[in-house]
Amino acid sequence: MNKLLLGILAVALALRLWGIADRLPDPTLGVDPFLGNTAVDEGDRRAMHVAWEMWRGGTKPLDLNPRTGEWPGLPFYLTLELQLLYRAYDLVAHGSSSAGEFAERMSHDPAPMFLLARLANALIGVLTVWLVYLIGKRLRGPALGVIAALLLALNPFHILSSQRVSDPNLLALLFVLLATHALVASGRPRLWLAGAMIGLAAACKYVPMVLLAIVVLAGFEREESESEEEPRRLRFDGKGSVAAVLAAGIAFFVASPFTLLDWGTESRSVVLQQGRLLSEWVGLSESSVSLPTYLTRTFPAMLGWPAYLLSIVGSVLLFPRRRGWVVALVPPLLLLPTGFLALAQERFMLPAMGSLLIGGAYALVRFPTRWKAATGAALALCVAWPAPAYLRTRDALHRPDTRVLAHRWIEATIPRTEPLAVDVYGPEFDAEREGRLSLVWPFLATQTRFVRGAYHPEWLDGIRYYASSGEVERRFRAAAERYPEEAAFHDWLRAHGTVVWTSDSTSGSGPRIEIRALPDSVSTRAQRDALWNEVVGSRMYSPRIARWCAALASVFLKRDQYARAEEWASRGLMIQDDLSRRDLLETLSFAQVRLGRAGAAEATARAGLKEFPGSQLLHVVRAMALEGLSRKADAIVEYGEALRRSDNEAAAQVMRAQIQRLEGSGR
Repeated sequence: MNKLLLGILAVALALRLWGIADRLPDPTLGVDPFLGNTAVDEGDRRAMHVAWEMWRGGTKPLDLNPRTGEWPGLPFYLTLELQLLYRAYDLVAHGSSSAGEFAERMSHDPAPMFLLARLANALIGVLTVWLVYLIGKRLRGPALGVIAALLLALNPFHILSSQRVSDPNLLALLFVLLATHALVASGRPRLWLAGAMIGLAAACKYVPMVLLAIVVLAGFEREESESEEEPRRLRFDGKGSVAAVLAAGIAFFVASPFTLLDWGTESRSVVLQQGRLLSEWVGLSESSVSLPTYLTRTFPAMLGWPAYLLSIVGSVLLFPRRRGWVVALVPPLLLLPTGFLALAQERFMLPAMGSLLIGGAYALVRFPTRWKAATGAALALCVAWPAPAYLRTRDALHRPDTRVLAHRWIEATIPRTEPLAVDVYGPEFDAEREGRLSLVWPFLATQTRFVRGAYHPEWLDGIRYYASSGEVERRFRAAAERYPEEAAFHDWLRAHGTVVWTSDSTSGSGPRIEIRALPDSVSTRAQRDALWNEVVGSRMYSPRIARWCAALASVFLKRDQYARAEEWASRGLMIQDDLSRRDLLETLSFAQVRLGRAGAAEATARAGLKEFPGSQLLHVVRAMALEGLSRKADAIVEYGEALRRSDNEAAAQVMRAQIQRLEGSGR
């Protein structure tokens, strides 16, 4: 049996290594490799970015506060440790390179560091397979353990989850299984250890904390009676249960301390995430409660119908068995809070997968002896059912991503000075690194109505190209009755835009990308002003809309289209958003001075400097405006202020030249 288990673990590892290097950051794209390459799994990018920001390769003091209240901290700390491990390897590979040199290498190509983190996660995935075997063996012998381990080892969803970076759901599964093993082990259950493991699971995903109920219930044991006639009494281990709860709290605090230490910041993130999870997901939510979807679609997709049905039967059969109820209760307890969210997602229920497959394996071993052939056939069906879909997924992940293909075509074909709008889930560009005049059209997966004001074709006037993502369009069309403006916006794009490139599903995989050339004239300033007066009065997600206005203003400013830059900067300033206000004031004042409106530019820059006295650009613009107003002495003072704040020698030389010119021309 040990050889069989080793074989299963070897197969599990091989499957998790197959394709693990697919969709790593591509250093040739020119975008931020930690966040910008949307072909890379979003969870991978988030984990690596948050961990990287804690130390930036050693170029900043270590800051252990991940500032991610919507997600507990343990997965990010694990990722940080893996980055530090890669740094140790890098020191051997490149000699005693400085932290700055290491950070520079990673800013261009962090793919090897991503790969190391994925490999560690694959090993965690294999470890969960082994734990499922141990639990099954404790419950009913090696046969149950082997079948359960085989089902988990070959499960496609588990394989893919094991190929991510510090996947929080897989980590939660690991600790849930460790807690379960502590409760089903021979002898009295180790409640304190199970509680600690639940605390660590909650430090990966908050929901598993509900499993403390199982730990407390496990404190009830029937006492052994002195005679067969005397009934066994139920005894409650109160001290053990209290110890379990305390251990859970301590373990959670140790593994995710800033969730509690920085609760002011964390609570705002939690509230924001709560709003997202409880809101409708455009084109994805089927109802306000996801429980029916989990039961009829999500679990069958995760496990395959044969394994899912067997897991239900097996869990029912396990429940009356001594400590079998511990395994049987895990999935429903995790499902209850998750099922009241608006969106059903497979990854949310990954912590329950081990228990479900143990239940399915138990149903198989309970088949009557005379049904051995049927047992083997049922096991083979459980394994084979999801295999075709997994092979298609594996093939898709191995092919180039359509967003990467679109990025390369745009870079080769469309000049970077041509304004380009892109959908979320479309090609990604980095304005600072690449210098392309591009902006992302506002999109919120939840609470979509708060960015609805952006979905009017009139705003496209002056934009030369639009790269649409089939995923965004599909979502809006799936619920067109609730999102008529958004659906009409994409209808307009199809009717008035000329397709210049579209992705090929045979050469790439991912969302269908279509790039359209837009008409030269879409709307007039008067039409846009009238429409804006309607839009600005509606409820909106102010930070996103203000940043969108700032991006449009910046694009037109860099195109030397100063009237359009002034137009959009003025609109953005009508929205209260502290983060974009400085950029909007700088753009507006600069556009005004370029339009020859020195008085307006001086007033805007002066007002801006009251809020942002450290802005070098506002000092420069005010100096230019004052010069236009023939106030040379005041202009010299402002150029001097800009010079004092300059950390760029080339810019400083320009300031000195301007001061010398004005001083030489007399006052």
